[in-house]
Amino acid sequence: MPKIQHGEAKCQFFIWADILQLVEDKIRSRENAVRKKEDDVLLHEYEVQQKEDKLEEKENVLYKQEEKIRKQIVENRCARIFLCMYWVLSIVIISGWLGP
Repeated sequence: MPKIQHGEAKCQFFIWADILQLVEDKIRSRENAVRKKEDDVLLHEYEVQQKEDKLEEKENVLYKQEEKIRKQIVENRCARIFLCMYWVLSIVIISGWLGP
């Protein structure tokens, strides 16, 4: 019957336990790296979405300002036309009143 050396078996057990621990640590390390990468991607997507929202808000503000300016331009043109008509009518009335 062969002689079993318990010391060698215990040593191999601890070696395999250390190897298993190293493998588990490596797996955990990779999982943590993947989670961090996912978190970074999600954070980047969130920041991009915030920037897009701000740009959309600014676009709406600019559109409203543009509409306001167009409306003011039309109002100013109408005011100039009415002012010209006022002066023309005034001149015609005064000319008719004073006679030729």
